[in-house]
Amino acid sequence: MNLIDLLREEIRTLLAKLISIASLVDLLVVISMVIFWLVLGFLVIKIVRLLILKTDGFKDKETKQGLTMRRLINNLIRALFFFWIGIMILNEIGIDIIPILASAGVVAFAVGFGAQELVKDLIGGFFLILEKTFVIGDTVIIENETGVVKSIGLRRTKIENWKGEIITINNGDIKKVINSSINPSIAVVRFNIDFRKDIRIFETESFKDFLNDFADNHDEVIKPANSMVIVGLQEGNVTVQTTFTTNIRKHIGVERDFMKAFLNYCRENNIDLEIPLIIEENKYVE
Repeated sequence: MNLIDLLREEIRTLLAKLISIASLVDLLVVISMVIFWLVLGFLVIKIVRLLILKTDGFKDKETKQGLTMRRLINNLIRALFFFWIGIMILNEIGIDIIPILASAGVVAFAVGFGAQELVKDLIGGFFLILEKTFVIGDTVIIENETGVVKSIGLRRTKIENWKGEIITINNGDIKKVINSSINPSIAVVRFNIDFRKDIRIFETESFKDFLNDFADNHDEVIKPANSMVIVGLQEGNVTVQTTFTTNIRKHIGVERDFMKAFLNYCRENNIDLEIPLIIEENKYVE
């Protein structure tokens, strides 16, 4: 007799001393054991979570890859333990599914209950982790949804968009991913000037010094452009562009800061652009 059987008999003996109706005793024993398994499951999941995700020893050298793997292991252990607890509870109420699983086969059992999507999601999640497509903390575009990866589970991936909304995507539905957190970003600033203006003002040493000073004094700029370049001639306007290599996902802030600095430079040097600045769509280094 194992420990679980001993516990069951102790509960039965205790209840029999208080209640004389045998059928009621049996019912209360079943209820007590179900509660026991639920409490045990809750406690084990909490302990596993504390050991895997809350261990202080990992914090000093934590990486996004390490956090992703730890959360995946936690989800895997939790899923397996919930499955086992479910079997135990069914056994307590008189339903033994072990023979069913053994005779029909696990795969046939899963497919028979419409678990094809579940299997697809699990396989998709496995390859997402194995191939390191993205990790927790990365900024990604998945199925036209842009956000920061908050969790990668066995079945689903959750991302948080700029509004703070959590978007849940089944791993099996992820076909295309754009990861903006792998390579440095490119800040691109374009502006138009009248074609009659003298563009040689942007070839002077003074303007080149301005570009270099902006890059040197901005913490997010990795590498500045050497000069302005002409990228278009339309409707009597000359489109001029400059670029900066920035830290990952910092290009938007650099573009805004450069616009402000550039406008101040033009005013201080009496440069009349006449046409408002234009910011191009986000660009990233390939």
